[in-house]
Amino acid sequence: MITPIARTVVYRHRCHCDNANVVPVEGEIDEHRFDVDGEPFPWLITEQGAKFTRTPSGLYLVEVTILVLDLEAYPAEFHHAPGSQPLIGGREFPWVITGPAVYSYAAYEQYSGHLALTFVAEHVDTDGEIGEETQEADE
Repeated sequence: MITPIARTVVYRHRCHCDNANVVPVEGEIDEHRFDVDGEPFPWLITEQGAKFTRTPSGLYLVEVTILVLDLEAYPAEFHHAPGSQPLIGGREFPWVITGPAVYSYAAYEQYSGHLALTFVAEHVDTDGEIGEETQEADE
């Protein structure tokens, strides 16, 4: 099976968090939304949120750090073998990953591990910033 590129990422972080993209004005409700291809992102991410970069080819890089928990905040199993997609809580990461996928775990803390990775998307719709990746000149 060929791992697909995510078609569309919608990311909204409008709230009173320290790292919110937008602070709501009086009367507006907070919004925490991270959807990929019309579905909620299947795992919890750290408070730093997602970071987006547009590449010279027009694709987007989506950097996230996943909390290796299930959606009820219980530790989830994590497996990864070279040449395969990471498996988090029995579910394979469904989109193309670029660069390293780094798993870290603080042995003496009771929290879950973290999986930092970057996946590829065709389109990003966000209320936050989108960085631009510059094309390096061939010399």
